[in-house]
Parts: sequence; C-alpha cells; structure tokens
Amino acid sequence: MSLRLVLIGSFAAVVAAVALFAIASAPDRMPPWNAERQMRLQVDRFASPSGDVQVADDRLVTKAANAAAQTIVLHDGLAFDAGDYRFMRFDLRMTPPSTRPLLLWNTPGGLRSGAVPWHSGPITVDLARLQGWEGEISALGLALVPLEPLSTAASADRRLELGEVSLSSDNRRDAMAALWGEWIAYRPWGGRSINTGGFALPIERGVRPTPALAIIAAVVGLALWLAMRRRAGWRVFAVVVLLAWVALDLMQLRQLHWRGEVAAAARAGAPADEPLTAQPTLAAPIARLIALLDRTPAARVIVHGDNEFSRQYPAYLLRGHDVATLPGVDALPDDAVERGAVLVLFGAGTWRFDPARGVLQFGERTLPATLLLADEPVLQAYRLGRSEGTQ
Repeated sequence: MSLRLVLIGSFAAVVAAVALFAIASAPDRMPPWNAERQMRLQVDRFASPSGDVQVADDRLVTKAANAAAQTIVLHDGLAFDAGDYRFMRFDLRMTPPSTRPLLLWNTPGGLRSGAVPWHSGPITVDLARLQGWEGEISALGLALVPLEPLSTAASADRRLELGEVSLSSDNRRDAMAALWGEWIAYRPWGGRSINTGGFALPIERGVRPTPALAIIAAVVGLALWLAMRRRAGWRVFAVVVLLAWVALDLMQLRQLHWRGEVAAAARAGAPADEPLTAQPTLAAPIARLIALLDRTPAARVIVHGDNEFSRQYPAYLLRGHDVATLPGVDALPDDAVERGAVLVLFGAGTWRFDPARGVLQFGERTLPATLLLADEPVLQAYRLGRSEGTQ
C-alpha cells in the first residue's frame, strides 16, 4: 500500500467522519451553517443575590456569602421569545470540582431551571432540549449546585467566574459544538458500563456517543474498504474500528479522572472519622444503630425506605455488616424472621408497631419484632423474631 493512498484514505476518512458527525448533531432538521440571529449578554449586567460581584477584563467573579448561601448570577430585564434562540454559549470557570452549573430562566409561568452538560472550556447548550424553554424569557442566569448527592459538605467555598455569554438561533456550528459538549460532559457514576455512556446526561433526547461512534466507524471503514478494492482493505477497516474503540476508552478515562477529583473534593469536606456523612440527619441515628449491632450482631441487616437514596445511603454506612436493601415490603425474604434479621425502616411508611404485643405490621404481613432503635421520623430499627427483652 503506497503512502499516497494511505494519505488520501486518511483524509477521506476524516472528512466522512466530520460529515457524519455534522448530520448526527441535527438529524431531524437542516439548519444553516451560521446563525441568523445572535445576542451577546454583557457580564456586567449579571447580578448575584448570594454574594459580592466583581467585574474585571470582561469577566465576572462571585463567591458564596457563606456555606448556606447559593451561588447565583442572574441577568434580568430581558425580553425575547425562547423560540428565537436555540443555543447558549458561555465561558464558565467554577470551584470546587464537586459543583456543576444549573441554567436558570424566568418565564411568565415562573422561574425555571435545567441541568446543562458540564466540561472544561466554553460550553454550548442546546436550549430546545431543556424542559420549559418556551414563551417569553425575561431573565437568564446560572447557579452552582452540588455535582454529587454526597458532596454538599465540600461545596462551602463556591466560586463562579463567568466570561462571554451569547445566544444564537438554530445553526449547524453550534449544534455540533453542543453535541460534542454532551459527549465529553461529566457524567456521575451510575454503576453502568462504558456501553451506556451518555445515558446519565441531563438531556431529554440526543445522539449517544457509543452507538454514534460505532456507526461512524462502520460506515467510514466500509467505504474505505470498498474504495480501495485491495486485499489490505480489511486492515484499514480494522484500524478505523480500533480508533473508534480507543476514542471511547479515552472518553471513559477522562470521566474516571474527573470522578477521582470529585471524590477527593467530597472526601476533603467530610469529617475524618465519618466518611460521606453529608446527611447528618441520617448518619447520626445510623451511627447509634451500628453501636447496637456491634454489641448484638445480626445475621442480616435489611434496609427499607421510600426512595433509592434512603436505601442505598444507609446501606453504605452499614457496609460493615451483612446488609441488603429492600425495595418493596413484599420483597421481604421468608426466612428473615427465622434468622433474626434486623429490619431498618426510613421515613413515614405504612408500617405500624405494637410494643405491647411485640408485633410489626409490615405491608400485608404481621411480623414478631422487637424495637431496637427509634429516632422518628427518620429511622426505626427492629429485630425480627421473638425475644425475651427489648433494648
């Protein structure tokens, strides 16, 4: 295979990949390459109700007044129709790494908000993908919120630095920038593999990176293979597929690096003796329960709550014991009573306990139980089975 043929094939592959990416950025429409309407928002018109604002060199800087305050910048006095502008581009720097931007806008129906993809460098947002972007917009702004549910303690010293902000009508360039930003945006870990990359993004619809790269690699590789009509064509096809695979791996490594920074920031803000106790109302009673279980161990600890967080977070803190989560009352194992399991209940559910009879009404089942700990309305813990005494 000659060098000239390799260069021609490589150039054709790059052009084809860019063309397919451009199509993927707006598969349901044919916008012009450049925006027909643009509006630039001056940063000195943004105000912050949560702290002091300083403007220097066309950049706005604000900090939270205290740990309880929110970091918000808002530009009011606007009057335009949401349908006239599809994309928003802004240059944002923020600390700590355990925070992310939240877009705010005001309509006749009230103040709306939407999570936007976050990554380093200028951010382009496809506003049409945000629920509630409609009607007349009278104010536009940004807020910093915790990136992970357990990183609240690390977000006390929040700083927002905002550069150029602009709005534009529908166009292909911004559509490509928005799609690329969604692909490389930070994604909180959800226990999923790389094959589901992108499904945790805060957008309603869009082209996912994994299937898109797979289609691009297959189309480009097959086209080069057919164009060459040589025995070495399959090697070119394999190289294109391999490059797409490496691109996905690099994207995943970037995610892991960011998650490491977020975890370090969250850990730095947590007490040294109580990891990830961002919810003291839950952590304190669980600490007392752990002390009880250390004295009287249980064969199994079963955690039930009315939402995923109220089950998974206590299960993490109780990880030193044989712990399991219970999504529904009907899922309680039949041998839980015989094994003397400890049932930990969070919130105000439909269960009822009769201390005189030593009976717990749990869903449709009546269980013999002994109260171990009651910290209402947060936590109740019962040891299932008959007991001679109550602790």
